[in-house]
Amino acid sequence: MIQMRRNVLSLEEGEKEFLISCKVRNLAEATIKSYKECFDFFVKYMNDTYENIDMYNDITQDTISNYILDMKASKLKDSTINIRLRSIRVVLYYFMDNDYINNFKIETIKETEKFPELYTDTEVAILLKKPDTKTCTFAEYRTWVIISFFVATGVRSRTLRNIKIKDLDFDNDLIYLRTTKNRKLSVIPMGKAIKKILLDYLKVRGTENEDYLFCNLEGRQLTKNALCNIVSKYNRKRGVHRTGIHLFRHYFAKNYIQNGGNALKLQKILGHSTLKETQRYVDLFGRDLQKDFDEFSPLDKIYKSKERIKMR
Repeated sequence: MIQMRRNVLSLEEGEKEFLISCKVRNLAEATIKSYKECFDFFVKYMNDTYENIDMYNDITQDTISNYILDMKASKLKDSTINIRLRSIRVVLYYFMDNDYINNFKIETIKETEKFPELYTDTEVAILLKKPDTKTCTFAEYRTWVIISFFVATGVRSRTLRNIKIKDLDFDNDLIYLRTTKNRKLSVIPMGKAIKKILLDYLKVRGTENEDYLFCNLEGRQLTKNALCNIVSKYNRKRGVHRTGIHLFRHYFAKNYIQNGGNALKLQKILGHSTLKETQRYVDLFGRDLQKDFDEFSPLDKIYKSKERIKMR
């Protein structure tokens, strides 16, 4: 059966229509922004490559392959290329569903798995040393509480910035996370250590339910850049040159697993949509490889033995 194909005047017009559909479906603003930013890179590539773009004929499997080669030539990381490809894929699959372009499969490239950067135990101990509340500023004290919260919960930056005082349930030792990556309400345990820290902090911060738990000096919600800056400044002041906020999340996951935590519970705490995401931490840190290594290493065993090694 021959069907009429709807015409789209340009990639920009198709992108605009796609973004409207995202808003209609009530996707998160951060998700829509990511789609737009990544697709805009693709639009620029297409406009630089073709004089007059015929969407139906010019966007093919070969087009994507050539775009991947162009990104590689620009020295983009494999992970960055895949981030762009995943967003582009969503947009182009929308075009395919509406018969704006031919159907074809878009796959990500294989990445070389890298070991996640982590804070060391020594660095975390330095960062968690409580400042003197009699002499320190509110800013320093608040940042110490923030870092303690990251280490205690492993939450994402955006989630932390959106926690309100009303989200702390001290009676049942629970924390309600209303702003998560998958936009689902999540409830995580409140450990004894962070509970005491938060109760003391609220004596200084105040306890209005609708207030954000972690605020700037004017009492307003912290921005993403402000949070990064205050953590970076705090870390460097203490001689810790690693300043990434997401590294606290890796640190939490590693220690949770090595302390005997359950992978399914970790998945829920971290808010992963699939167990596969959590499994990476289990695979990396499920066993402490350094533990008892000296006892079983062949070289260490020889040196510890009483037998003398002779030259032949």
